[in-house]
Amino acid sequence: MDAKPLEQMLGRSPTLLRVRVDLSAADESLLERLDLLMASRPGRCKVEFGLVGGDGSEAVLESDRLVRADAELLDQIRVICGADSVVT
Repeated sequence: MDAKPLEQMLGRSPTLLRVRVDLSAADESLLERLDLLMASRPGRCKVEFGLVGGDGSEAVLESDRLVRADAELLDQIRVICGADSVVT
């Protein structure tokens, strides 16, 4: 998968959204906020999570949720998970 600047993606709907989650900083509250946010934005874009461990290893978890990956959703995910958490 190639990462592209959001500016290049405007006007095109991404088909896959990867959200990187730093497990050392994640708690139940973070996961609940992400779930509520994504539930409020149904769409056609698949979601997967890159779960990053303290040693830098990453496991990918595919979600059954489909979202509308617009700029507002991506901005809100960055607020919850950090500036570098979104890859489309």
